[in-house]
Amino acid sequence: MTTENSSDNLDRLLNKRCSEDPYRLPHEKETGIHLKGDEDHISVTSFKEVVYGKLLRRPDFDLDQLIIQDVDGREYTVDSLEEVLADPAVQIVGANGKLPAGALSIRKPRNSDSHARIVA
Repeated sequence: MTTENSSDNLDRLLNKRCSEDPYRLPHEKETGIHLKGDEDHISVTSFKEVVYGKLLRRPDFDLDQLIIQDVDGREYTVDSLEEVLADPAVQIVGANGKLPAGALSIRKPRNSDSHARIVA
């Protein structure tokens, strides 16, 4: 399988399986970015589909856990996308993991406050 096909398959999976959590209030659908001391990575937790969906597509994002929900709204954490693939009845509603510290750059303001534009 080529890298392009793998990327296409990942996109299809994420498009079908990522969603906003219907049980969280809008102010609870947050993204946290944490850079601690002299560590060489940034910890990121997000419950915003537009943010965590892009993070999961980045090759430099080191996934720690996915937050998933079953059809009854029960929430669980799993350690890999493979675990999500094993159960077609669950949806991804959040993710946490790490990015290299060099992935974060604070610059001049963007023209948009859209959360989708935070992660490229």
